[in-house]
Amino acid sequence: MKAQCIYALIFSIMVSFTSSATKPAGEPQDPDNYETQLERMTRAYYYMQTNYHKQAAELYKALASEGYIPAQYELGLCCIRGLGVDQDPAKAAYWFRKAAEKGNADAQLELGICYYDGEGVKQDYKNAARWFRLSAEQGVPIAMYNLGVCYEKGRGVPVNTPVAIMWYRKAAKAGHHTARQALSRIAEKQRSFRSM
Repeated sequence: MKAQCIYALIFSIMVSFTSSATKPAGEPQDPDNYETQLERMTRAYYYMQTNYHKQAAELYKALASEGYIPAQYELGLCCIRGLGVDQDPAKAAYWFRKAAEKGNADAQLELGICYYDGEGVKQDYKNAARWFRLSAEQGVPIAMYNLGVCYEKGRGVPVNTPVAIMWYRKAAKAGHHTARQALSRIAEKQRSFRSM
């Protein structure tokens, strides 16, 4: 409830700001034409948080078509989850790729997941590991963990337990709980092996 109030406040401030924009003399006022990409993105976030998924997806689509990277990522999420649009993993992968290729770490993670699971693209562990690495190098804990899994299981990269441990440690240090569990599991496995 508190979050909805905050979004409502942000939205009302944006609307009042954009409605006060002025055009050169002789041209009709149209506040929507003066919204910046960031303002439209904020409005889309508000719509998404207040369960107006279709309106949010429409704004994301318009912004994504303009090349706005955060909207490309968000539209990918809408497509993968079926929020405001039909669920379409192939379209999700398309939009994640657009944003990922421009360096968006979250989109890189999501595209890696698409490749890992074969969702919207042909399953390809090598590409999954590649996108996880790009995201992990930008500090995304889930990507660090996923890259650790790839190294531990030999998915898209050669099996390399020390490298897996390194990525799990980075993820754990960043607060990823499952990475801590993976480190404990590997440590237990190594203790069992030594005691044989």
